[in-house]
Amino acid sequence: MKPERKEALAQFHRSQIIAAVRRLYESSGEVAVTMDDIAREAGYSKATLYVYFSGKEEIGRAIALWSMRALLETLRLAAREPGGFHERALALCRALADFYERDPWSFDYAAGEVEFDPGSPAAPQVLLDIYETGEEITRLVGGLLEEGAAQGEVGAPLDVPAAVLLFWGSLCGMIKMAGAKERYIRLSLGLSRREFLERGFTLLLGSLGGGRGNG
Repeated sequence: MKPERKEALAQFHRSQIIAAVRRLYESSGEVAVTMDDIAREAGYSKATLYVYFSGKEEIGRAIALWSMRALLETLRLAAREPGGFHERALALCRALADFYERDPWSFDYAAGEVEFDPGSPAAPQVLLDIYETGEEITRLVGGLLEEGAAQGEVGAPLDVPAAVLLFWGSLCGMIKMAGAKERYIRLSLGLSRREFLERGFTLLLGSLGGGRGNG
C-alpha cells in the first residue's frame, strides 16, 4: 500500500474513533467512558483501538487539535471580511459565537488549557501541533488588534500579548456565560442570547479605547 494511501486510511480510522468518543463523552461524560466503551461504540476491537491511540489522553489531545484547527479556520474566514477593524473584529466575535452555537463541545476543547512545555525535547508531536495552532490564533487576533491601533480604533501603545489574552478571555467568557444563562437573560433583560451577545460585542470593542466608542 502506498504511504499516502496508508496515512489516509489511518486518518479515516482515527476520525471514526474520535466521532465515537464524542458521542460517548456527550452522553456519559469523559470520566465515565473507558477504552472498552470506545471500542464498542466505534466498532473496533480494543487491540485495533490501541493501534491508533495509546489511550484516552492521546484521544483527548487529538480532539483538542481538531477543535482548535476548526476554530482557527473559522476565525481566518471572519478576519477576511471586508471593512476596517471594527467590522472585521465584530465578524470575528460573531464567528466565535456561531462556532459555540454549532459545536459547544469543540468550543470547550479549543478554549481549554493543555498543559505542555513547548521547549521540552520529549514533547509529543500532537502537543507541538496544538501549541502552534494556538499561537496562530494568537497571531491572528494580535494582528487584528494591531491594525485597530494603527487605525485609531484601539488605544495605543498596545501591549499585544496582554491585549490578546484579555480580549480573548473576555470574548470566550461572554459567549459561554450567555449560553449558560440564556433563560435568565431572556427573563431579566428581555433579550435573546444573540441580542445580548451583540450588545456585549459592542461594549467589548468599545472598551478597547478606540475612537468609535460604544456607538
